[in-house]
Amino acid sequence: MKNQFDRIKELDPAIRASLADIVAVAPTKDQEPTRDAAIVGAIVGAQATRRSFALVAAAAVVLVGVGSVMVTTSRGGEISPASSPQNTLASPVNVSPTGPLLSTALPVDAVPYIVFGDGWELTDVYSNIGPLLTGGFEGATVFVGDGPLYDAPAFAAAVIDTTQTGTSMSALLDEGEPVEVAGVTGSVYIDRAGTSDPFVTMYWPIDDSRYALFSATGLAVEEAVTFANGLTLDGDRLVGNPPDGYRSLPTLPTTGSRRHINYRFSDGYREIDINGENRGIAHLLSAGVIADQTTTRTVNDVEVAVRVDEEGTTASRIFWMSGDWSFYVIADGFTDGDELLHIIGELTLIDSETFVAAARELLDIVMPGEHSDLALPVVEGLGLTDMALTDAITTDLPMSMYHYGFELVMGAACVFEDRRSAIAPDDSATPAELATQIRAIADAAIAAGHARAVELILTPLLEIVERRNPEVELSDWTDCPTWATTN
Repeated sequence: MKNQFDRIKELDPAIRASLADIVAVAPTKDQEPTRDAAIVGAIVGAQATRRSFALVAAAAVVLVGVGSVMVTTSRGGEISPASSPQNTLASPVNVSPTGPLLSTALPVDAVPYIVFGDGWELTDVYSNIGPLLTGGFEGATVFVGDGPLYDAPAFAAAVIDTTQTGTSMSALLDEGEPVEVAGVTGSVYIDRAGTSDPFVTMYWPIDDSRYALFSATGLAVEEAVTFANGLTLDGDRLVGNPPDGYRSLPTLPTTGSRRHINYRFSDGYREIDINGENRGIAHLLSAGVIADQTTTRTVNDVEVAVRVDEEGTTASRIFWMSGDWSFYVIADGFTDGDELLHIIGELTLIDSETFVAAARELLDIVMPGEHSDLALPVVEGLGLTDMALTDAITTDLPMSMYHYGFELVMGAACVFEDRRSAIAPDDSATPAELATQIRAIADAAIAAGHARAVELILTPLLEIVERRNPEVELSDWTDCPTWATTN
């Protein structure tokens, strides 16, 4: 029997093609932009708000965890078995809260500036902002059993609009086993069948353009069907009251902007990669917290989900929610999982002035605001609309100069690619004109210090435009900035 993740990846090219920017893992200065297939994750049919050239699709699943243990921190503080959290939504305002990252409730429009303690240096910052994804768990109804958050059975239900996502409803409904749910015939996929915590994913049609996505862990199929039948359609949401022994978790609406931020720190021997998004539980539902077994732990009175390494000894990834945001940490070089949990408890949010004073001693930082001097040499010749040009020269979240340069060059390439794709096969004059434009932008970008981005992005595109190398693939391309799709 095929794993449901493999099955859904095979179902329909539209599913793979419509996944966009789910969990971006930012490149360091020593790496090219890439994605971590182990974390890119689990929203089926997410709407492509940006063009994407290297994506990994996986089935949508929900929270899972096993066990709970007691450990002691290196400073003598107790990290106890988890208790049930109180989840509240913060008021969305443009602020940069300060305090412990684990326990500070971040609003949707927050700008989180994160630092570590002594001995750790900031090595990279990456961020992006764009429309919220659809076709996944944004606005979903999520219920989790009482007890430790990441160990309890849980299920989530969402309505998917195929006119927005471009997914094939028939592919999802035809490939699974038939199941009677919500008064219609749907399809069910079961992973890890026969174990104590199978993943159950169901789809059923709502009308000609919408279907329901229901995903659960720790439930038998019969239980999943019962809970699904207890939900009712309210506009574009499936809603209901928590069953006995369950509580609801807040999810964010599908309006507003999606913010993703990535910080990397190193002490010279170990590295910690912090990823956050303002999608609340929807981020964790799609980040793989649910695709692998995790264990709930409590650090400084906050529940976190801990995934251990292959040997089962050292924590390798840690997930948690902070108000309207959720975060996961990827660690490398640690031999003591308790030590990592202690360090996570020391993550601190600081104000922008303190952050930039510390960060700029380590790397070039581009802070939120307009950056005409940095961006105009690359984008002013693209023929963007006034609104798109303003977006191109403006950043909403901090990032390193390295990544900002890649974003600018990528945006230019996306504009040129749109023009190239519109050229008729027998047109010999237009490609030459386009090549001249690309060369001019490439020269400007190189002069601005973005030679590596030009080499990886504009150079192969130029070879395609000039028809010198038809075999060239744009394999190093990632997603187009929003401003490059609105010119």
